[in-house]
Amino acid sequence: MIAKWLMPYKKSATVNLKNYGIEEVDAELIVATEKYDWNENSMYFHAKWHEEAPLNTPPFKDWNYVTIEGKGLYVGDVLTIHAENPQWWGEGDEKIYIDGEKFPSHLGTGLEDYYGYAWGMANFFNSPFISMPNRDARGKDNWTGYTTVSRIRLLDAIPFKSSLKLDIEAWQTIGGTSYSATSFWYAYPGTIDNIKTDEETILRKLPDFSGFNLLKSPGKKYSNPSEKGLTKPLGNRSIRQVGNHLDLIKWKHKEIEKPLDIDSNNEYGSSGYHFFVVKAYDHRNQLFVADSLQSLPNFVKSISFSNVTRNGRGCVFKMPNKDSISYFSGAIESICRNGESEIISFTLGDNVPLKFRIGIMMDNVQSFDKVGECLRVISSDGGNSGNIPLAKSNRYPDWYFFDLSGLSSGETITIKGKTKNTNDIFSLGALVFDKISEN
Repeated sequence: MIAKWLMPYKKSATVNLKNYGIEEVDAELIVATEKYDWNENSMYFHAKWHEEAPLNTPPFKDWNYVTIEGKGLYVGDVLTIHAENPQWWGEGDEKIYIDGEKFPSHLGTGLEDYYGYAWGMANFFNSPFISMPNRDARGKDNWTGYTTVSRIRLLDAIPFKSSLKLDIEAWQTIGGTSYSATSFWYAYPGTIDNIKTDEETILRKLPDFSGFNLLKSPGKKYSNPSEKGLTKPLGNRSIRQVGNHLDLIKWKHKEIEKPLDIDSNNEYGSSGYHFFVVKAYDHRNQLFVADSLQSLPNFVKSISFSNVTRNGRGCVFKMPNKDSISYFSGAIESICRNGESEIISFTLGDNVPLKFRIGIMMDNVQSFDKVGECLRVISSDGGNSGNIPLAKSNRYPDWYFFDLSGLSSGETITIKGKTKNTNDIFSLGALVFDKISEN
């Protein structure tokens, strides 16, 4: 555990570590100090924790993180949630009252926005100012167990002259959800707050939260090329499976220092994603229309989709007076009627690079039961990647990369999906192209 907060003091400081448990614990503490010029503008650092387990909702209520009286600067907080039911816990809005306001000047749109991951991402994430370092359950349909989220306000700290009050709306429709929050702030000497040491809460045994067993991390973990280089190539002839990535938007090739543009008009590869989100495809000319949100590289002549579902996510729809154009909305969902299904097929046109890479993103952000069992890429010249096993959680890699070489105009590339059971859904989220250096 590392704390890098600057903690100024005027004359002296004491660091204590108290064991509230009954077991002996070995601990080593390292404290770094440096010279500090204490003056009339210096403030003390504060960190306070408290918990309510359970929240005793419904009915809805405003749950207080902290109330401070005095002058200072609010710089962040960490919230840990324990839920005994799978329902989403984060609908409540933050309300931050500054200097005695009757109505909050900071009024948010939900905890998923306050902690920077709108729509409630189902996986772990880490960034300089927001993070979700811990989560027991998986998927957006199950929020049982523990979840920890943080927001460090180094760029958007909140100054206050006389007081600050931070509340969160507790909007749990079913009981059994608990909140514990730690707040961080700097304040001038003499400032007070409403959080008192609660040893009874600290001493509560975690098994008192009954009926929940920690879920095991699903899926097989694959190596990440961004850290360890590309995985051993699989496949034959014109197709090689070259690795996986963990939700990365950019990647690099071994041969070059930075990704190359496929053509002068579009930047593909590191930023040229062909997302399956609201696109228009012209069947008459077999191409995406010019005003589509997405486009294809100049060496791809056409693209087609097979067995795409007609309802729910990944639907295909028509617009009035545009019978020759199909609009695709959302991720591509395909029904694997025979256990394996052709999902996407694209035909190469002119100026095909001697070698290029495609990246395929599995759409597993909503539900982990639609990612399928295996992914396979084949070409009309006999190239075959073989069945590539898929991870079952976006905690692990959900991008799969394939190098294609020696192909010419007129060749067809087909992406197939395999599911465990007949008539299961196989879902894809995006397709990306990138050229590879020939050196």
